[in-house]
Amino acid sequence: MIAAYLSQVFLIAFNIWMARYHSRLLKKDKKIKHGWWGLSYVVLSVSITCFFGDLWLLIACFLLRKFLFDTALNLYNGRGIFFVSTETTSIIDRVHFWAFGKHSEIYQTMYFMGWVILNIKFAV
Repeated sequence: MIAAYLSQVFLIAFNIWMARYHSRLLKKDKKIKHGWWGLSYVVLSVSITCFFGDLWLLIACFLLRKFLFDTALNLYNGRGIFFVSTETTSIIDRVHFWAFGKHSEIYQTMYFMGWVILNIKFAV
């Protein structure tokens, strides 16, 4: 079980690296291929889940992704921690904007708390 938690540490580092890379792309006005990046994260998450055999880990991976990546990207770009771009081409970001508007603190808090609860539940 400890290895499953360590895999999340790897995903945390991966998300921070990806946010930094995307920040550099945005500063250079280069296009981000959200589909390919999303697919790579899904493949990585599913691979980790299959290796450890716990479905909770897949859910935790997806919850971790949204709140951590968005926060790290905003910090790398020097924006407020809960900044929401209306010019995004990401389908997931558009759905969140439709549901929550500029109030990303709502879904980021929900995802973070869900991730914490899952990790506590399955640690016991």
